[in-house]
Amino acid sequence: MGDRAETGQSNEPDSQSAAGRDSRSRSARVRGHWARLLDRVGGVVRQLERADWAVLALLVVAAVLRLYRLGKESVWLDEALTWYRVTEQYTTVEILFVLPLEDVHPPLYFLLMDLWTSVAGASESALRFPSVVFGVTSVGLLYLFGVKVFDRSTGAIAAALLAVSSFHLYYAQEARMYTLMTALTVVSFYFFVDIADEESHGRLSVLGYLVSTVLLAYTHLFGTFIVLAQNAYLLSRVALSGGTVPVIGRVGTTATSLRGWLRVQALLALMVAPWWMALTARLRPISGGGCRGITWIPEPTPAGAVSILKRYFYYCGAPETVSPIPAEAFLLVMVLAGGLVVAGLFAAGDGRPGSGELLLLVWLLTPIVVPFVLSHVVAPIMVARYTIGASLALFLLVGRGVQTLRPYAPAAVRVALVGVLLLGLVAPLSGYYESDQKRQWRDAVESIESSGDRGDLVLVTKSHLVPTYQYYARRPPDTVVGMERLATRETVSEAVGDRGSVWVVRSWTGRTTLGDHLRSLNYTAVETVRSQGIYARRFVRVSGQNQASRQAYSSEKTATVRSAS
Repeated sequence: MGDRAETGQSNEPDSQSAAGRDSRSRSARVRGHWARLLDRVGGVVRQLERADWAVLALLVVAAVLRLYRLGKESVWLDEALTWYRVTEQYTTVEILFVLPLEDVHPPLYFLLMDLWTSVAGASESALRFPSVVFGVTSVGLLYLFGVKVFDRSTGAIAAALLAVSSFHLYYAQEARMYTLMTALTVVSFYFFVDIADEESHGRLSVLGYLVSTVLLAYTHLFGTFIVLAQNAYLLSRVALSGGTVPVIGRVGTTATSLRGWLRVQALLALMVAPWWMALTARLRPISGGGCRGITWIPEPTPAGAVSILKRYFYYCGAPETVSPIPAEAFLLVMVLAGGLVVAGLFAAGDGRPGSGELLLLVWLLTPIVVPFVLSHVVAPIMVARYTIGASLALFLLVGRGVQTLRPYAPAAVRVALVGVLLLGLVAPLSGYYESDQKRQWRDAVESIESSGDRGDLVLVTKSHLVPTYQYYARRPPDTVVGMERLATRETVSEAVGDRGSVWVVRSWTGRTTLGDHLRSLNYTAVETVRSQGIYARRFVRVSGQNQASRQAYSSEKTATVRSAS
């Protein structure tokens, strides 16, 4: 008894001591995690502090270019759908759980816009402002990535190209998810490179990679091809390096295990699985071939795929936009950029691409080549703007190409080359700002609304164009009806009922039979509105008059043609 009592008394302090050690150990681990996080943030801050004023000026230039005339252009189809999704069609909860079943685009961007519009409203400038923020942020992030993997000059050159690229400028002034996708692509690759450095990555790097990549996957379908590019690079390198993940660029001195990387990818797949389940249900094959929701995308051609690279340097939404620089001068810019890209691939100096340069090549090609192949094998999915993440690798390769010339060309020559490239990208911007890049629904709707009556019926060819009209008209829902351009006479008759005045509005479509059906129902055209890419005609009922008086009435009224351009 005494021994047991003595033993029990001696065990109590030991258990307390062990609990204390465990508590101190946990506290030490927590402090260690926070210390690493603060060190990581401090490293980013130190990079920004070391950045010269030219790089900081790039952020200002990028912001000015993206904010300039932000609300000038009319909202067009895709932007109107953004507005309609977040303000009219879905609640916040429905954006999370219903929208993925009805739209091919993931819900993250729409969720952010739902929160933003509840605070800032839904004017043209308000809808586009988040894209501006993400676009400017991408410039700074690309600089940090270039510094991390290569050097300050590579990061600065790539950031400069991104800042003035008309391709990126266009989508930074559009209320869609493409600049958010761009920013998240850079962040995902930043932590991807960090994971390859076993000495520093730790749990925070894995967490950063998972969070940024999951957000990317929930922003756009093509985020999947960014993850595919990362895995294609790593697995190909692993096959050549005996089962270890190689160090990338100049980051770190060791490598992490393939098993650890596969665990990260498994966790990533688990977190993205709900979206892929919804997408699979949405895009399941239907009778007649094709996939639901993407039937508007044409099958890409090899020339079209190659032209995407040119778009990264020069692009305007309207094909009729006239570039202020001659075609020969732009060709020179493209040849210069192409030469620098080739030089950048061999910046390692041993006659073959280094690890960082090879990563950029895989990053550039995967989001273009894989969708091109799938578009021919499965269903067309390739659209130039969907590949926007690949353009970042192209800009970094140009920066590496300039650095490759360092042993052979003085600084003045390298600066001149960069200056020529930037001039080639900046020169077309005057045409971008001066020309309408989107279909001018604002002018067209204002002309229609000022000419007609609020009780007029508006037939819009294609139902998905109704939100674009309603964004400016805000009519009662039963007065704006989407209708196929080749609808039957019975369908048209049922829609118009006994209304005395009907507008037929079409855009993105060929000739419609709606006007012929209205004439057969005793309507006659009395007015026409034309705007860029939009054509509208007003029909009024003239029942009770004979054919001669109908023709006279029509001739008198159709002489008035309004122009909203």
